[in-house]
Amino acid sequence: MDPFITIGPPASYRGELGQWYYAMLNEFLGRPAEVPHPARDANVERQERSLARWRLIFLALALALPAGCYGVFERQAKRLDALGDHGEPATATVTAVRQKGTVDYSYVVGGATYTWNVSQEDAPPVVGKTFPITYLPEDPALSRPGADRVRATREAASNRRFAWKLEAGIFGFLAFNAVLCDVRLRRLRKTRRTELTDPRAYRTRLILTGAMLAPFLVLIFAWHLSDSLRRGDSVWPVVLGTVGVFGILGGTGFYILREGLAQAGTRSTRLLKWVGPIAVGLAVLRALAGLIAPQ
Repeated sequence: MDPFITIGPPASYRGELGQWYYAMLNEFLGRPAEVPHPARDANVERQERSLARWRLIFLALALALPAGCYGVFERQAKRLDALGDHGEPATATVTAVRQKGTVDYSYVVGGATYTWNVSQEDAPPVVGKTFPITYLPEDPALSRPGADRVRATREAASNRRFAWKLEAGIFGFLAFNAVLCDVRLRRLRKTRRTELTDPRAYRTRLILTGAMLAPFLVLIFAWHLSDSLRRGDSVWPVVLGTVGVFGILGGTGFYILREGLAQAGTRSTRLLKWVGPIAVGLAVLRALAGLIAPQ
């Protein structure tokens, strides 16, 4: 005699395995044994798969990109620490003065010539002028103007302070997007309605997207404002630029949503047909201007 009892559907059951007990209950109550299945919406299932995929992508990037940035910045910071610890002095010669405010210089170590460029504040902006520098013996390509090695140590500390802020920003941006995808996915699985048929879901996404972009916009304009104040320039261009950007964002949202959610996708596509070529054209013109401008 078999001491174990197997609980499951009978051999004659041909439905889904997870629904057999409903069929058994219906049969016991004298109802049709078939279990009704809700109609499946292809759009809902496609969006569900897409959200699950993007949630995983954002989560993976949130872990990988900050780790990669840490490795790159920490490697450079350690090289600068070494330069500040046992850098060797040398004499460099200015080879070119750029209109962009930079100075190119060259120096010779062990018969090999190395080049680098710095701002005009750190080197004399006169071609042929010589000035002292400090280079790293194990990697002579790394150098900094001046004979004071403490400068390299301060630069390493400054780079580390900037690096953790950048890494935190990247992680926060990608993690927020992963959470946004998770919120949308949970709502979709609960309501089985896409954003085109569920105004609350679309409104929630707009609110979360605005909450994500607002800190970045504030940081960008705060940096431009502090830079203008530091250089003694007028702050009005920054103020007008801030107002213009928020005006463009607000106008874009109004244009896309003014005819309702049903037309949002169509109007977004229509807008991209104009914005895309204009953005590419401006990028090409900027690149050509950089190539044609005298050095």
